[in-house]
Amino acid sequence: MNTKLTVVFALLFLLCFGLAQLALAQARAPGVQAGDHFTYTITAHWSSDYAGATVPNDLLELNSTLWYRVTVSEVSGSNVTTDDVWHFANGTERPAVVVQNVDSGSSYFMTGLISIFGANLTANDLLHPSGNDLWRVNETESRDYASRKRDTNVVTFSYPIEDSANIAIGTSASYYFDKATGILVERRENSVTSRETVSIILSLKETNLWTVSAAPPLQLPLPMPILIAVILFVTAAMVSVMFYGRRKSRRKKRRR
Repeated sequence: MNTKLTVVFALLFLLCFGLAQLALAQARAPGVQAGDHFTYTITAHWSSDYAGATVPNDLLELNSTLWYRVTVSEVSGSNVTTDDVWHFANGTERPAVVVQNVDSGSSYFMTGLISIFGANLTANDLLHPSGNDLWRVNETESRDYASRKRDTNVVTFSYPIEDSANIAIGTSASYYFDKATGILVERRENSVTSRETVSIILSLKETNLWTVSAAPPLQLPLPMPILIAVILFVTAAMVSVMFYGRRKSRRKKRRR
């Protein structure tokens, strides 16, 4: 009997370990589907201590943006293809097609903005586990976007770069993305040199995702708490059956 129980527990341990490894190795998945759309506003702020300085053209273009809309056209594994439209105040538009991989952070046909990350990430999760960066989710907090309170993942980082004049620039950035869907809801970038300061703010204005009420489909592997509960239930059931069988066998022997 003891030998049988040892074998059972050993097999269950191996099963649990294998499922845990599978869960940890699971690629980042997006929380959007074809037809989902979201629209942003973009603003830039610039200041300089240099009397002869003028506002850079790219910042002027950002401030002439009326809205920037992202529409998901295809989802395949970790890849998300979006059709983007950059709409300016003068009525002109600039279309773009962007393919983003939420697991590696890579993008293809990059003429638009990165706007989608992995869904259901938690604090300290790597943003792109198969990519080259080491960005992690710093925390999850409740924030108000598109007229709704949402659980929002926050990623912040800073790094030194050089501008065209080889002047060191201190740059910091904060990315806020919706935990359940992975879509970017806000991005703040700040660059500071000895002569000028630049900040760019992108913020979610509208989306169809907040009105989706259907529960997401069940995906494997199951979350670890559910896996553990299933394993414990199966273990208890097997032990009970074996214990009952042993008592039944003893009763038969006594009757003889």
